[in-house]
Amino acid sequence: MGLSPAQEGIFEDCLKRFNIKTVSLSSQPVLALQKEKFEGLVLPINENAGDILKAARTSTSNKRLMIFGLCQQVKDILPYALYGINVTLEEPLDHTSVLKAVNATHLLILNEFRRYLRVPVVLPVHSRENPESVLAPVSTCARPFDFARGGSTAVRKNVSLPFTA
Repeated sequence: MGLSPAQEGIFEDCLKRFNIKTVSLSSQPVLALQKEKFEGLVLPINENAGDILKAARTSTSNKRLMIFGLCQQVKDILPYALYGINVTLEEPLDHTSVLKAVNATHLLILNEFRRYLRVPVVLPVHSRENPESVLAPVSTCARPFDFARGGSTAVRKNVSLPFTA
């Protein structure tokens, strides 16, 4: 999908080390993403990226597709953050950076989810009943949890994440 032969070669070599087969979708990638199931996608960020990303994320079989975004600068990815690009690589590509990215994500590409840990995120929250700052896991926000001084109170923390729709 718009990759140079050298870029395709780098990705093919790195993915082959983990027994992952590659397929080139140079013509009609949107149609292919709607009809076929893929585990990963290497996509140069250009004027066609939005349509391809939308097709990938709205497809019933490709919603959880691992997306590698290739860009000139990381800021090029920001308009597409809504689509959840999993890995960002800056051009020019080098074999080492691609291999590191593939090594870090190959188990997700192979659907080996059980080997990944969930990392809890903790944010400071304030309550009207207890003005002292308390650290609360994000997963418990908007649900009752016990404050240090006793008592159970429902707390809601509005968090603004950048680039959300």
